[in-house]
Amino acid sequence: MTYEAMAADVRQFITEHKLEDVSILGHSMGGKVAMTLALSPSPLNLANLIISDIAPTRMSLSSSFKRYLGAMAHIADPASNIRTREEADLALKAEENDLGVRQFLLTNLTVPSRQSNETVKFKIPVDILTDAIADIGSFPYTPDWPHKWRGRTLVVKGAKSDYINNTNLPVFRAFFPKMQFEVLDTGHWVHAEKPNEFKKIFVDFILSQR
Repeated sequence: MTYEAMAADVRQFITEHKLEDVSILGHSMGGKVAMTLALSPSPLNLANLIISDIAPTRMSLSSSFKRYLGAMAHIADPASNIRTREEADLALKAEENDLGVRQFLLTNLTVPSRQSNETVKFKIPVDILTDAIADIGSFPYTPDWPHKWRGRTLVVKGAKSDYINNTNLPVFRAFFPKMQFEVLDTGHWVHAEKPNEFKKIFVDFILSQR
């Protein structure tokens, strides 16, 4: 599970569907996938690149990310006998007090009918994500990579998040010379915490080229 492989999946989708004037928006892991696609040796002719609260650097994942995955694995384990969204939220609350973050993490939850004997499941492969923690924290390119993305780029940072900081901002500018930078008063989950404000920023950015 590498960023090169995920970027190749996106490239194939765009190519197969003959999409044009494409704007790519990615948050966190999705942001690294989007940046990998833009910086690849044979980049697509993207119209806009929009990155939300992640940097093009290699880093160790925060402890909260690992805790979330552990809690989600516990919730999805049939032995936990969790059958409702309310029970799942209560289990997740042991690792995260913020209701908004919990609701965001539980958007991938599948809840069985009341008549079923099944327990809740996640649509995403929690086990694969857990095994790929080292890959998730990585990034395929270093600042001396010869390919730069010189297209329109918007970077949105959560003010309370440290994923983008003064140390890695120069790396951003090296990879993406035309980047524009915006900050919202959020943590890492920018689009979940300030959805309307986030939408306005990236929609205004896309429309500004027309």
